[in-house]
Amino acid sequence: LLPLDLDGIGVMQAYVLDLNRCFNLNWLADDTNNHQYRRLQRLLAHLLLSPDLADLIKDWVDSDEQVTGLGAEDSLYQLRTPPYYAANQPMQDLSELNMLIDVDPIEVQTLSNHVCTVPDTKSKINVNTAAAETLYSLDNAISLQDAQAIAQASRNYQTVADFVQNHPEFAVVQQRLSVTSEYFL
Repeated sequence: LLPLDLDGIGVMQAYVLDLNRCFNLNWLADDTNNHQYRRLQRLLAHLLLSPDLADLIKDWVDSDEQVTGLGAEDSLYQLRTPPYYAANQPMQDLSELNMLIDVDPIEVQTLSNHVCTVPDTKSKINVNTAAAETLYSLDNAISLQDAQAIAQASRNYQTVADFVQNHPEFAVVQQRLSVTSEYFL
């Protein structure tokens, strides 16, 4: 928002960030078919981050005590000093990434620029505001170049069907897409 003059005592400026534009880590909490897990792995590979992060995040937000790949559950977190438990529920804030076992703070910072935590595990991606990395992560049929071209273009789609008609490579993921946003920071 434009800077607002505060009657000569200063200036205030605010930024609004659309949270439906990024990959919601909480999608992994209800990811029974592992589609979101594979999407996160694709995003991590693109960002040149450890694929183990997907396992750690999935175990942090899912409700079970079963270790995913190279992930971690309570048994490992209880060995920490001080000991603690895996959340086993959707993340409330991205700062929870710092609680994951043996995670590099630089990787957390890099990942935090491309993901978000929205409480709705069924939230959708707004194609009008989505970042290129988010679009790219959705499916192997979507190239990074196509995702970047879409993200750089002016977008004002009124329906997901209009978007898919212009970008047919998104047809397989259209149920994850929206043209509106419900969550902001």
